[in-house]
Amino acid sequence: MKNVYTNYFWPADEGDPQFWVSEAEAELKEALRLQARNKNVAKNVILFLGDGMGVQSVTSARILKGQKNGRGPDYSLNMDAFPHSGISKVRLAFLRFDESYSRTK
Repeated sequence: MKNVYTNYFWPADEGDPQFWVSEAEAELKEALRLQARNKNVAKNVILFLGDGMGVQSVTSARILKGQKNGRGPDYSLNMDAFPHSGISKVRLAFLRFDESYSRTK
């Protein structure tokens, strides 16, 4: 598929899927190099995917739970104790609108 948009929004390399594969491989190799190697083999993996759990939503949940428990807004959720967490933002490649915008048009 030919890109009909100008490169005003992103560098030309980012339009090529191989660019992202190469970036991910390089980042993974670097992370593995820096990380202390755990030789244990996991039996199970539990992956929590929270749809619509942006920073604002999680902060609101912390404040509400803290108010209900009489501890104020500096309350921790159970998921704050997880050893690893991350945030992902889904966007269209050629426009800077989020995923929900694309479904409404």
